[in-house]
Amino acid sequence: MDYGWDSDGITPTPCMVDRNNTFTIHYDGNIYQCPALVGQDELACGDIHQGIQNYSKQYQVKNWENHKACRNCLYLLLCFGGCRFMKYRKDLTMDIDCKKNFLDETLESFVLQDIKESKVLVRE
Repeated sequence: MDYGWDSDGITPTPCMVDRNNTFTIHYDGNIYQCPALVGQDELACGDIHQGIQNYSKQYQVKNWENHKACRNCLYLLLCFGGCRFMKYRKDLTMDIDCKKNFLDETLESFVLQDIKESKVLVRE
């Protein structure tokens, strides 16, 4: 592997949908895989009375670990497949929300801006 992340063991992704045992419990008792989904009853993966359902099947989650393009991506450590909630807002799926094109176009500007704002001197 030239780029990417060896995913054996702990998953470093910040996305709760990619984690097996991380949930948000709403005050009404519904359980969600992601805090952004709270209040959308159709996206609850269970409740405190009946427990948790098979949310992977319900959400039709496609994990970045199963996508060769993600595993070998230079930006994996920045993206990890993107935000499933934002992807859901776009097309009602929780598939990978690839940000490679965006990062290809903008990352250099972001880094240069950070260097300028932090007043770090760069030797040429």
